[in-house]
Amino acid sequence: MPRAGLWRVLAGSAIVALLVAFGVLLVPHYLRNERFQEALREMTMQAENQNSPGEILRVRVAERAARLGMRIGPDQVRVRQWQEHLEIDVRYAVTIDLAFYTVDLHFHPSARN
Repeated sequence: MPRAGLWRVLAGSAIVALLVAFGVLLVPHYLRNERFQEALREMTMQAENQNSPGEILRVRVAERAARLGMRIGPDQVRVRQWQEHLEIDVRYAVTIDLAFYTVDLHFHPSARN
């Protein structure tokens, strides 16, 4: 293989390796957010949550997030209740520190019955 061809293969392999490593760091956070989203859907459908006070629901959401390994405080949870409806919105960010770069992933899971 000529030197120029070898250089291109090595450079391409390095780029692919970096992309895979970047994905390995990011994908778990997206998967955890998806599990949290499903947990919020379940919470809005549970009859016991329909008439619970907003502060109790905020604490329950924060506790559910903690069980998934997420750091979300009750102050990051917004609960709206009207008539027979319940809506839960959460805004949070995850900071990923890479060797030469910091990435903030912003998530906004929500659910409504």
